[in-house]
Amino acid sequence: MSHILVLADDDSGSVFMITQDSPEKPTPVIWCDYGDMYYYSIHKEFRNPHDEWPSFTVFFEYLVEQEEQKLREDLS
Repeated sequence: MSHILVLADDDSGSVFMITQDSPEKPTPVIWCDYGDMYYYSIHKEFRNPHDEWPSFTVFFEYLVEQEEQKLREDLS
């Protein structure tokens, strides 16, 4: 799985980034169940629904937004 960089892995699933040889190619970040990450590494497709962001930057922005929303809810 040399083209996959695992960013997180727990009981609820895996988050990984597809790496590329060229900086011009997209590097999507995908959040799926663990079995699908392994399946994708072999078949280049998913069996189950998954979340996908076009880049690590967009994924990181999503995480920040989620954390800010949680903080706002906790303050309410």
